[in-house]
Amino acid sequence: MSRILRFISAALVLFLGFVFGLIAVLTVGDEYLKAAESYARTNAKTVIYLHQVPEELQSDIISEMIKTIDEKKGFITRADALRDNDGNASGLKFGFHGDPEVNASAVRFDFLGNSIFNSQNIAKLLQAESGATLGLDRNIADRIIPLPEVLGGKKVVGVKLVDLVRDTETVNANYRIDGLEPRDFDQLVDRIAALLQVNRDSLLEPQSGGFVYGTLLITIAFGAGFASWLVLVFLSILGAYQSMAVLGTHVLLGWTRLYYARKVFAPVVAVSFLGVLVAFAFMLYGLQGFSVGTEIILRALLAATPVIGLTLLAVAAGTVSLFLISPVNAIRNRVSSKVLVASLVALYLAASGALVGTMRAIDGPLVSVAEMHEVQQRWVQYSHLNVLYKEKIGDNATSFTGQRSDHSVEYYNWYSSIEGRDGVFLAHSQFCSAECLEFYRENGIYKHIPNQPFWSVLASPNYLAAHDIAVSPEHINLAHSGERVYLIPDSLSDVDRKQLEAHLIEVSISRLESLIQNDFTREQRFSFVTYHADKNIFLWNTDTKLPNAVPDPVLLVATAANMIPFESESLWASGGLENSYLKLTSEAAEKYLDVSYLAKYNLDDNEPVFLPVSQFIAGLQKSISETIQLFGAAVLLIAVLGTIVMTSLVKMFSIVRREQIAVKRLMGHSLRSVFLPPILLVVCTTVVCAIVALALRSTSGALVLTIFGLFQFALLMYQARRASMRGIVSLIKSTQ
Repeated sequence: MSRILRFISAALVLFLGFVFGLIAVLTVGDEYLKAAESYARTNAKTVIYLHQVPEELQSDIISEMIKTIDEKKGFITRADALRDNDGNASGLKFGFHGDPEVNASAVRFDFLGNSIFNSQNIAKLLQAESGATLGLDRNIADRIIPLPEVLGGKKVVGVKLVDLVRDTETVNANYRIDGLEPRDFDQLVDRIAALLQVNRDSLLEPQSGGFVYGTLLITIAFGAGFASWLVLVFLSILGAYQSMAVLGTHVLLGWTRLYYARKVFAPVVAVSFLGVLVAFAFMLYGLQGFSVGTEIILRALLAATPVIGLTLLAVAAGTVSLFLISPVNAIRNRVSSKVLVASLVALYLAASGALVGTMRAIDGPLVSVAEMHEVQQRWVQYSHLNVLYKEKIGDNATSFTGQRSDHSVEYYNWYSSIEGRDGVFLAHSQFCSAECLEFYRENGIYKHIPNQPFWSVLASPNYLAAHDIAVSPEHINLAHSGERVYLIPDSLSDVDRKQLEAHLIEVSISRLESLIQNDFTREQRFSFVTYHADKNIFLWNTDTKLPNAVPDPVLLVATAANMIPFESESLWASGGLENSYLKLTSEAAEKYLDVSYLAKYNLDDNEPVFLPVSQFIAGLQKSISETIQLFGAAVLLIAVLGTIVMTSLVKMFSIVRREQIAVKRLMGHSLRSVFLPPILLVVCTTVVCAIVALALRSTSGALVLTIFGLFQFALLMYQARRASMRGIVSLIKSTQ
């Protein structure tokens, strides 16, 4: 085994150590958060789920719970999702109240042999000053006791329950109750239900989900590790073939092939123990603040041992190659290339398969780019309007987690102050498909279901006027007074119209509870006006399978006074063109997004960013293009690898059969007949992969694979022509 092969093999083994260390840390990070979530609902039968608690009752509810817990020496645990300023999940924050000593077993949370929460540190927390934390929340000065963390993982923080309620300004959350007798717990639930005037069962049913655990990084790490191992296997086989040249000499000296293999591969196996140390050390480094005990050591060793196992498997492949040659052939230096050829063929097939998979993955972004281009063409007339692109959490963390609606109130008040002004519009469209209507029927969602699919467009009066959709001043005034004014196309029959109107009424009054109350939520008045459908009306729709304009949508003349809670709470919807409600011209955006103006409505901390539709689409196209570039780089890398393997196969074929190739060419045989085996490999692999790509509905994959196959075929024929010429020249010289 040459020095360069030994060096590359050692580097790959150390890289495997790093990869498995990284996988171990990422896995432990997910397990840590899952364990914390499980801790939050250990006693699932004694959890109270509060949601949509009116502002005026929140103080009474939390006081009732704290009073009962104090009297009965129980314990409350509340868990809230933590988010960073961009809205990404960053961990869990626990709020505690009660007697931790009496409920020591219930409050204890252990992970990997380390005590995260226990009666001692919780007792210190509850006795500390207001704002104290277990673990790092926002300020290190507030931390009284550090908690273990996982590198790159989500954090776990503990605070007093009263501080958590004060900071979030809401009691909407899940509360785990410990230390109460069943009768006392039931009585507490009954008292809270009576205060809220709701069914007690609604307080015992979960209303929110948990974290979604991403496996992308772990998948990428596994993919990188697998690819590295395949290369290591190939290098081991190649190193074995290099070593066969002197194997015969060592056999004559009395060495066994096993002993010789040990000498050849011992350095690589020795490095695998260093790879174990790399994985072990990286995992310990990733467990920051954890006390290293038996459980962690065993876990780290278990995470690191695959490095030795995979190295031994790779070395075993090379050792098998040494055993496949007989001692006589080794002494005479007659080395068979079957194993090496088989390895190259396997690598070539694997590369081709990986190319199919990568092209299948790239299809989604390619389709998205095409769709975005079509949307851009459709929306060109409205590309100057600005829509909400993103904003920061600011002081509204609980609004982003769905516990409060104060951010919705801020946006509603801000919009109300600029409603109807130049350049300020409301516009949103929605399609109720046949599948949607069938779902309503099957599940009994609504009593009144329209007879046919329909488009609905919510639009402010000035938006309708700007697009020449006539609405009488009388009906505009009714809309501003809180009446839901619908314009119904005259293309509907009387039966369909009545059913549709009944459905619109039912949808509008189905949920009126909200912090945002207006004239409509208080009075629920409706008007239905017929309009003549004589021209297409633009739809804010990004689904290219659906039309971008129709002549007969249902139009809602929308104002701040007649919006239902779902609409008023969606004013700050962002992240997608079809989600947005607010539309601003550049002049209006510059004027009403000024920090001093936003500060009047407590929106200055959120720093909302509105972008023109054209820039929004361009940004989406850029993100998708970057994804395509990433996958494209992977496609190029795989294609280069496949080409290198293919050329290696052709070269080995021409070396092994040099004389046979030269004789056949001198006898008039064609290149295709002489190099038939590698040609069949390339052609059959290309055809099969293209068929698989088509079966997976990857047209781009089939096209790329066909082009790749044609290129490889041309390269193969070029190599074949040169190899045959060299063989003929060598044969002629040897006969002279």
